[in-house]
Amino acid sequence: MRDAWAALRNAWWLPLAGMLVGGLGGLAVSLAMTPLYTSHMQFFVSTRDTGSTAEAFQGSQFSQERVASYARLLDGEEIAGRVVARLGLDMSPVELSQRIAATAAIDTVLIDVDVTDPSPELAQRIAEVLGDEFVDLVAELETPAGRAAPLVDVTVTDRPEVADEPSEPQVPRNIALGVTLGLLKIINGGSSGLC
Repeated sequence: MRDAWAALRNAWWLPLAGMLVGGLGGLAVSLAMTPLYTSHMQFFVSTRDTGSTAEAFQGSQFSQERVASYARLLDGEEIAGRVVARLGLDMSPVELSQRIAATAAIDTVLIDVDVTDPSPELAQRIAEVLGDEFVDLVAELETPAGRAAPLVDVTVTDRPEVADEPSEPQVPRNIALGVTLGLLKIINGGSSGLC
């Protein structure tokens, strides 16, 4: 063990070299990646005909039960197909659905949606049209036969904007990861060689 520590003291520069190489590797990976931009939006789900307190509570429970299903619809192929058709996008509904991430906030009637694309303007435009199409889709699904209005209202409470800077790659994170991996590689390699 004493010999191992002596060897490490003599090769003090190896961990620094590993960190430097790893950090440069993380930077190189980041620079090679296509920048992606994310446009965010949020929906509020509510029910109609809630005159009394009890009805309002039941409506809130009903809305909370719905949001998880709605989140699945938002990043599904049906809504993606509508957006592709409306914007005339040169991609399949499957490809577009992979760029949409919807999350139902737990115990709320809110749904957060992120749309990611190499173009910040297109990401915002897709999110904008997605919001319009989703409101229409919910109205179709939640309007019973013989009724003029849907049971559920979906409102866009946070409209998508054009992103100022890319969400990916996260350069500082990638460099830090590279530094850590480079250090671990040297330590593990050095330890195995010293045993």
